[in-house]
Amino acid sequence: MTDFSPDFTYRYKARYLAAGITHDFVVRGDQWVVDGETHATALAANVGEFFAALEDQLYSDFAFISASWAYRGSSVFVPTTAVPVSPTGVVDESTVSSRLRATASTMSGRGTALGHAKLYFFGLWVPDHLTASLGADGVLTGTEFGGIVNAAAVATTRFHASDGSSAIFYERLTLKVNDRLLRTVRRLGV
Repeated sequence: MTDFSPDFTYRYKARYLAAGITHDFVVRGDQWVVDGETHATALAANVGEFFAALEDQLYSDFAFISASWAYRGSSVFVPTTAVPVSPTGVVDESTVSSRLRATASTMSGRGTALGHAKLYFFGLWVPDHLTASLGADGVLTGTEFGGIVNAAAVATTRFHASDGSSAIFYERLTLKVNDRLLRTVRRLGV
């Protein structure tokens, strides 16, 4: 989720495990939500569908652990039982390097009223160690991995931008190693 105006819209946060590390995935919902729990249930299904589109490249231990939501204008997240259904990852995380465990994927987009839209997540296996490999240039497109097209379609029809407008997400992921997480993974040997 973009950092710009973090509490302008309703937010749904799903906590998940990927390659032995716990992360949060935050999406924006409609800014005028009245019933937070009902909206959380709908967004849980959408988040599950988003990651299901990517399951061919997810680690086998990928699992959603918990979830919470926050109203517009609030930074207090309320726990919910609306946890997404976990996709079935296929990549054996025990063979993955520390660098790949710490690689973040970013799907960017734009709101229909020009707001920012970003989805950050970990747990996508991209073997970019060879020049001709997927994502070797730091970008993974929908033509390289079809799951991105489906994930972008889910995000475009379900998630919102920082200004509360509907978002249109691009069919590409930017890949970047998170230096702080890499340091932690190497130090702790996770």
